[in-house]
Amino acid sequence: MKIQQKTFHIDFNDNISNSFDMDLATAIDIAKFHFSLSGRKQRRDFQSLAARELLDGSLQKHFPQSIDGTWTLNKSEAGKPFLSGKGAPSISISHSGDWCACTISKASFVGIDIEVIKHRDWESYCEYVFHPEEAQWILAASDRERDIRGLICWCRKEAFVKALGLSLSDSLLEIGFSSEGALIKCPEEFGEPLDWKFMIENVADDVVVAVAWRN
Repeated sequence: MKIQQKTFHIDFNDNISNSFDMDLATAIDIAKFHFSLSGRKQRRDFQSLAARELLDGSLQKHFPQSIDGTWTLNKSEAGKPFLSGKGAPSISISHSGDWCACTISKASFVGIDIEVIKHRDWESYCEYVFHPEEAQWILAASDRERDIRGLICWCRKEAFVKALGLSLSDSLLEIGFSSEGALIKCPEEFGEPLDWKFMIENVADDVVVAVAWRN
């Protein structure tokens, strides 16, 4: 059961907008569901179904032509979901806890990640996941603010590699962001850092959401 939903549109000028131009804008939907299942596999299966439901609803809302089955959902070898069919947009989906998120764009490759805010051993993460500037920014904070900063850095990386259709294990240490959120380092095959844009949202002080898209 869906109990909360929020929609964003990013326009051609990279601003959050209330309007949507299917050829120029990126649509982002975030929803909270009520899961009453206790088994881990059952819960994961339900999360996947909820994310698919959210994606289907977003497609019907922003791309009405998707209703007639013109596009089909598939998975790449790396496990990334994608739509096939003439004129199909780029998509990305994610889920964590009771939350699901999806993003759709005809204007760019897109990736999204959502993570429930909770404590992690960020000092250990900083040794093998984060660029020195990211690590310094994360560890400069404490308690919940450190958890939020750590997830901002993590979600940005995951959204980035998902936009490229890669697996999360690819080149994490080779991707780095400044404390202001600018991409300052990435593998050459990922393109120029200035080619990429990122959006971060803290939703209901419960989850961090990151979206990556290519100019």
